[in-house]
Amino acid sequence: MKRSLLLLAAVLLPATAHARTCQEERVPYATDSVITFCLSSYDSANADDNKKVSLKVDATFAAGDIVQSIDGGAESNIDTLPTDEGKCYTQPISVAESTGKAGYIDYVDQDSTRVWIDHCIHYRTFGHASSFYGAANIDLIENQDASDVLDAHGGSGASNGISRDP
Repeated sequence: MKRSLLLLAAVLLPATAHARTCQEERVPYATDSVITFCLSSYDSANADDNKKVSLKVDATFAAGDIVQSIDGGAESNIDTLPTDEGKCYTQPISVAESTGKAGYIDYVDQDSTRVWIDHCIHYRTFGHASSFYGAANIDLIENQDASDVLDAHGGSGASNGISRDP
């Protein structure tokens, strides 16, 4: 029994050890939007542990660095690259990219010497019967638990494999 548990732990732990948390955002359904995000870089040579991670302010994005998925569909390159705003970046979200219940954008430097730490944005849509949150008002969404809003306004993230939980 102990061997079975150890084997199970050895198999499961590597798969979850590298899990990361995505930046969570809400965007209006079928509307051009902009999401602000920051990238970080890691300097293992820095002797000061407090300075090993810093903002990456001059990232250059290449083909394949930024992929998206809408409603659990296949990943594809994003339509528009982000804009460098100084310390952070803005990512345009097009009408087509916000016409779904939810989506994610994944920023992974494809260079062999990575210049930024992987980053992801998970977004959910609101303000329309076909959106993740249904036609719920954004003020209500921001001030209540997502499941309460879904139950109260008939929105459902259950279709297309989208989870109701962040």
